Amino acid sequence: MLRDSFFTIEEFSKDGVSFRAAVRLNEQHPVFAGHFPGQPVVPGVFTLQMIKECVSYALEKELRFTTVQNCKFSRTILPGVHPLLEIHCTCTPRAGECAVVASVQSGSDVFLSLKAVLVMSEG
Repeated sequence: MLRDSFFTIEEFSKDGVSFRAAVRLNEQHPVFAGHFPGQPVVPGVFTLQMIKECVSYALEKELRFTTVQNCKFSRTILPGVHPLLEIHCTCTPRAGECAVVASVQSGSDVFLSLKAVLVMSEG
């Protein structure tokens, strides 16, 4: 879990199957000591995990990725430049799973676009 250590949800709004989460990065998180010293960059896998955790938060269910149909990292997230991010997501429930279309952005800067499927985690 990265929520409340790597990032915190500052604002959250939900409208039907869509939501928006304003998240603040913890610029002091230990991952930045190695990724990269003196020039911290948010690891791509952490960005995907933030989306998954926000979807889990929205649906109040533990989820896991099963399929990533399209994932485009279009810009590097520099925590010192963009400590506050917006996650926009539409979750379409289907039999035992959820189709997700999401983006991570700050203003007009889009860092990630994602189309994936998540299912409820077992155990």
